[in-house]
Amino acid sequence: STVTFDLTPHNDGPVDALAGWSVTDILPSGLTLVSMSGSGYDCQVLTATCTAAGILGAGADGATITVTATVDAAFVGTLHNVAYVSPAAGETAETNPLVV
Repeated sequence: STVTFDLTPHNDGPVDALAGWSVTDILPSGLTLVSMSGSGYDCQVLTATCTAAGILGAGADGATITVTATVDAAFVGTLHNVAYVSPAAGETAETNPLVV
């Protein structure tokens, strides 16, 4: 089976995120990444990472990233996907904890 879902990054911080921030999807065992794409991103399937060309304003949502994956034929059970946002190189690291 093929599944498609969207990731919508959000900047909880008090300042804009500099261009070059990125979203990385950590697919669980049982899913195989097929594609990632979104307007204003350079997405790399090998690293499951999309890097933004523009800033992400404080309190704003970024453009949606669409992820397509296949469910491994032998998989049985429930899948839980996690994605995280990283700052641009040289920018202060995120201080909000990852919530899963």
